[in-house]
Amino acid sequence: MKLRNWITLTTVLLLTAFIVSFAFSAPIYPTFQVTDNNYYDAVPQINDNGDVVWQGYDGSDYEIFLYDRATGLTLQLTDNYYYDATPQINCNGDVVWRGYNGYSYEIFLYDRTSGATTQLSNMDYSASSPQINCKGDVVWVGVDGYDYEIFLYERASGAILQLTDNYYPEASPQINDNGDVVWQGHDGLDDEIFLVVAITKVNIDIKPGGNPNNINLKSQGVVPVAVLTTEDFDASTINADSVIFAGASPKRWKMTDVDGDGDRDMLFHFETQDLVELNGDSTEATLRGETSDGVSFEGTDSVSIVPKGNGRNGQAIEKISKAMQKKSKK
Repeated sequence: MKLRNWITLTTVLLLTAFIVSFAFSAPIYPTFQVTDNNYYDAVPQINDNGDVVWQGYDGSDYEIFLYDRATGLTLQLTDNYYYDATPQINCNGDVVWRGYNGYSYEIFLYDRTSGATTQLSNMDYSASSPQINCKGDVVWVGVDGYDYEIFLYERASGAILQLTDNYYPEASPQINDNGDVVWQGHDGLDDEIFLVVAITKVNIDIKPGGNPNNINLKSQGVVPVAVLTTEDFDASTINADSVIFAGASPKRWKMTDVDGDGDRDMLFHFETQDLVELNGDSTEATLRGETSDGVSFEGTDSVSIVPKGNGRNGQAIEKISKAMQKKSKK
């Protein structure tokens, strides 16, 4: 009997110790009540900084509210007599939502830095399901007069692009920080998943220092092409093995300050006879590639194709072109 009681007591003590240990080791999450009113608040979204957006009823309709984690302040982003809904927030605190403008449902963007609100869509038809990435690019579903299509707002250029144009409804768009977009679409048989891979536009300079960029396709030389580092693109991130210029792979490359702005650019050299995408009628050439993170990019510059042996002018242009090639190698 004493042995049984001892076993029971030991079991109870071990169980108590386990419960106490778990209670003290379990994480404690403080709870904050962000809103406190007599109306409904719904569909909250949060970014990595702890900023929160939601749609809240103000007594007459739903408006968009933003809680600034750093200051603890709540901002009412909309104040009208129409319903605003489905807000989304990016890592910078920019907010998009679906709102009524008196005629149709459109997509609106709040810029956190400037505090300005812009109506992105203007279609006279319903727009919905907005999504935003950290660059401020926005995608949504909009009716083009026939069915639902996918639209993209490019923050850098300010352009609005229609990514789809068919007779089937599209839905559920998503966009990542590279600008790649996926959505649910119909291929005529059933619903499938579609992907658009974003291409970053970069600045290139064919034959740096030359104007026009003369190229003799029968030359045995090389054509230098620089990818310039800018505020929006770092040329040092380029995966050189992925680069193609006018159908040719580079023979060599190096980092150097081509444009004299203090930033290092990527300078490539391509053998002229490998430029298979160029012909006598070409007026521009494009360089394409990927960064080490797999981001696709491309840049285009003008060219002037020079026929070999085109009298004295052709010979003079040839000499200038060769002299510039030698200069670029130094």
